[in-house]
Amino acid sequence: APVKRSPDEIIADFRKVPPHEVTDAMLRELAAMDEEHRALITEIKVNAAKEVTLSGLKTLPTFPNLKNLEANQLGFGRNSEALGELNKCSDLESLAIVKTGLQDGDLSHLTSLQNLKAINIDDNGGLSDRSFDQLARLKNLERLYMSNCRITGAGMTFFNDPKLKHPGLKVIVANQTQFGLLGLPNIARWKS
Repeated sequence: APVKRSPDEIIADFRKVPPHEVTDAMLRELAAMDEEHRALITEIKVNAAKEVTLSGLKTLPTFPNLKNLEANQLGFGRNSEALGELNKCSDLESLAIVKTGLQDGDLSHLTSLQNLKAINIDDNGGLSDRSFDQLARLKNLERLYMSNCRITGAGMTFFNDPKLKHPGLKVIVANQTQFGLLGLPNIARWKS
């Protein structure tokens, strides 16, 4: 019979696994722990994990203190159910969903993440200025990484909407985009 591992052993073993080797089974094992131990999980990285599916993503909301999630290269694009699972992680402060095939409209599934301070959506060529209206609904967003997206920055006017009461971004990284001259004038609160 297999030896039952303690929650501390499960957590320690999980932390040793490279992100691309994480599996649904590992996430389910973490999620099956008692709440006290699930609360110890503050960061999960599943970058390019070929064996993480919707089943594994459904475990993420069970971690009450999950602050940082890296789910790069998982192919979320047009999968509203997968994005909906991320939206249930209400305490997330940092989310990286780089090169996931996102399209305009997909970010609407993340607008409940009101504690989010940083989002990295780099290398999602299907995102354009139309995505800014959804990003502007993330009221605590301070850092936005959107390199290699189809943006010009014209959509940044959404961040100036007084109805949204958005405190404003502090960092925007938009390398290899057309952001420049069109984007900067649309950020009224910025001085330089």
